Amino acid sequence: MKNATLIATPALLLAFAATAVQAQDATAVDADGDGQYTYEEVIAVYPDVTEETYMTMDANGDGTVDAEEWATAEADGMLPSEEDAG
Repeated sequence: MKNATLIATPALLLAFAATAVQAQDATAVDADGDGQYTYEEVIAVYPDVTEETYMTMDANGDGTVDAEEWATAEADGMLPSEEDAG
């Protein structure tokens, strides 16, 4: 049991750190702080994101990407890596 705890603890810390970095990246994109990511906000940080990719990210078709859609887009590899970000 002690070994399992020693293994699980670093894994949990890495998962929390990755989530915090993702949230920070998304916050940097949300220029007006409304919790929605417009196409203009996204391409200001990720200029290689096409309108077609953005429309795919906007799963509910409301014209903006919300936090859940952003997380899905990241998980699905729709966003360029940090090295590619503007």
